[in-house]
Amino acid sequence: SMINPTSTNNFSDGAIVVRFPLAATITEAGCHSLQAGTTTIQLDERLEATPGTAGTDILTSVISCGITFASTSAFGNSTIANNAFVNLDIDSMVGSPSSTVFYFDYTLDD
Repeated sequence: SMINPTSTNNFSDGAIVVRFPLAATITEAGCHSLQAGTTTIQLDERLEATPGTAGTDILTSVISCGITFASTSAFGNSTIANNAFVNLDIDSMVGSPSSTVFYFDYTLDD
């Protein structure tokens, strides 16, 4: 997915989410930004019944998405319940990234 963060104010919590129909395990997450600047992200798992409420952090620590690719396979919560939401948190921006590309790899637990 690619986002165009002109400021962190453009992304309210819960604006960018993924929902799995089955339980899933996140295995890697990564990102990079274009142009000069850094976007700092975190992912959290949100309950289906309360998608607007902050959930449990997925990454052990935030990822700084600069012009060089960054990734992690360190998770505090990698097992996502079926029908839960994986929410993208834009924690901060430094400089002026024109866009930020992020991804995560996963397996479905059936």
